[in-house]
Amino acid sequence: MNLWLVRHPAVMVPSGVVTGQAEVLLAPGYESWLEALSQLIPRTAAVWSSPLSRCRLVGRSLVARRRDAESELVEDPRIQEISFGSWEGKPWDDVPRQEFQQWESNLVDYRPPGGESLRGFSGRVQEALDAAALCFSGEKPVVWVTHGGVIRVVIMTILRAPLTEIAALQIDLGSISRIQIQGAVRKVLAVNTCVLSEVAA
Repeated sequence: MNLWLVRHPAVMVPSGVVTGQAEVLLAPGYESWLEALSQLIPRTAAVWSSPLSRCRLVGRSLVARRRDAESELVEDPRIQEISFGSWEGKPWDDVPRQEFQQWESNLVDYRPPGGESLRGFSGRVQEALDAAALCFSGEKPVVWVTHGGVIRVVIMTILRAPLTEIAALQIDLGSISRIQIQGAVRKVLAVNTCVLSEVAA
């Protein structure tokens, strides 16, 4: 399986606001990015998407542009962003200080109220990754339209890197990363590639 990890483009959320699984709109002007993305994605790729609308819209557009009657979008809740529970929609500065400090001191296992821990989040993403690897053998191209946190977890998993270092991995809005899984062999092929630059090249 050759897995293309696409992070959704910019959204209409002020800087410094906790997003997580909150429903937010894509920012205007993403159409040229989407056109470039459709030129990069293999025509034969299966397309999976987070069910959150900022990813689902992109996934549906990719499938529609393929003009393949047998193509359909698979929405998998396991590849939606981590849930920050009651923090979502708040500026980071408004998150209760004690809760934030607990999260900082126990990044992997602390759960924000109503949310999920990084360990739990990582577990469901790895479950989706294993399921995809079973479904698609050989060099079958697969696209996940997803979120920064999901892409970081996938790459950290392939590299066997500790979750405590997840923030060190830069995944820009609208970027593509790629991995390959063939049996027990797992490789990271590209990280944080700019879509528009790739098309221009």
